[in-house]
Amino acid sequence: MHVRKFESDTLEDALKEIKRELGPDAIILKTVTNKGLKGAFKKKRIEITAAISEKNYLRKSNVDNVLSGDEQDKFYRNKSSYISNMIDGYSGDKSEQKTEEQNKTFGYGALGLNKSVVEKKKNDDKKMSNDNPLDVFLRKNLEQTKNPFVQTEKTLEKNKKPLEQIKIEKEPILKHRSSDASQINLINQEQSQINEKVTFLENKINILSREIQKLKKDDDNVISELRKTLLSLDISKQFVDNLTKTIVFELRDDEIENFDYVFEYALKKMLLEINMAMPSFSNIEDKTPTVTLVISETSNGQSTIVDKIVSLKDNFKVIEYIEKKSMDSTEVEPPTISNRILGINKVSRQSITELISAAKDGVNNGESIIIDYRSVGNSGQLIEALKRCFQKVEILISVSAIHSELYNKSVINKYRKNASGILVSHLDLCSNYGHLFNLSYLYKDLPYMFFGTGEIIPDDIEAATPERILNGLFQLS
Repeated sequence: MHVRKFESDTLEDALKEIKRELGPDAIILKTVTNKGLKGAFKKKRIEITAAISEKNYLRKSNVDNVLSGDEQDKFYRNKSSYISNMIDGYSGDKSEQKTEEQNKTFGYGALGLNKSVVEKKKNDDKKMSNDNPLDVFLRKNLEQTKNPFVQTEKTLEKNKKPLEQIKIEKEPILKHRSSDASQINLINQEQSQINEKVTFLENKINILSREIQKLKKDDDNVISELRKTLLSLDISKQFVDNLTKTIVFELRDDEIENFDYVFEYALKKMLLEINMAMPSFSNIEDKTPTVTLVISETSNGQSTIVDKIVSLKDNFKVIEYIEKKSMDSTEVEPPTISNRILGINKVSRQSITELISAAKDGVNNGESIIIDYRSVGNSGQLIEALKRCFQKVEILISVSAIHSELYNKSVINKYRKNASGILVSHLDLCSNYGHLFNLSYLYKDLPYMFFGTGEIIPDDIEAATPERILNGLFQLS
């Protein structure tokens, strides 16, 4: 097999070149279109890999040997069927004489290349038009050059080549054979790699199909019951789907059939999804005063939970932000009776400048600061001022367990960029613990820190734990 690559600007030019170099019997193995570099810096090129058998290639070479360059160009511009018949009919040996019936089977090839053509007059145009097309083609060539198709004794002697020259001409063919073998090896390697990838993908598809069937089968038993239970508690569907997949892939079939085992496994996974942490001011080793900003947008028990936090630790100062009622108002509300009884150091300020000033005084005295701030639209300005003026700043978002999940999400999304944790008030009045679980699952970077469980100061507060949410969710003892 003789294999070659051809490259041209157009498909038509490439096919013409294949027809010229390998003949009309060539087989197209592969066609590649190289579009160049972004279609601008390099022109599009067509690359075609073609092949022809050694036998056909040698027969074509015999014909090329008796044609000059110009005659070859004219010859290969004819139709492929015409060229093929000519090559098939040319034997290169005048000793083989064919009968008229054999010549008919070979078409123009037997009538043309193996036939001695008698030269006619140049001006006999009318008769030329009625003759065989091959004779016309050959006569035109005779008008320009000496007809190479006339196989006289002299031309036969000239066409006889020494054995050494024949060996030299066959060497490139042998080289092509070795290159063809390497190309065939490469093609076989690529095909084997493709087959391996296809087999791998088929195995993956079979595994996934079995798992899907397994999921469908389990829809009528334990997993289905677990899904219904969690969805009825308003647990996020995204979490339920992920939990179901994890159960199917990690548990054995006999374990999946046991409801108690599956339920316990689900509780463990849910415990891991609820993130908890302690605020920075609770770190005993770090003596640097902390400025903690507790922020919310509506009345949600924020002030009460701040008072409860302050009552847990000495050396705290609470600064409450109260919006100015008038430009000249500078009144500061006196501390309430409960604050005096509990010893809570609380002051009120009506502007960001006054608030920052009071916070600096407390930090200079070695006090930790908690700012009770209900946002009125200038929270960004306050946060930037705190970060610029103090070394250790912590921002906590206050939400209420009696507010809807949608509202709490909107508040958290607004301040999430700067916040480091969440405080939850009114946990004792919560009727939907599922939305608290969803908040923790959705905002993994914002852990729960404190839960407010009533109105009594300082008793009704506790450090956030995942068990507290699950107890309320499943009414566990």
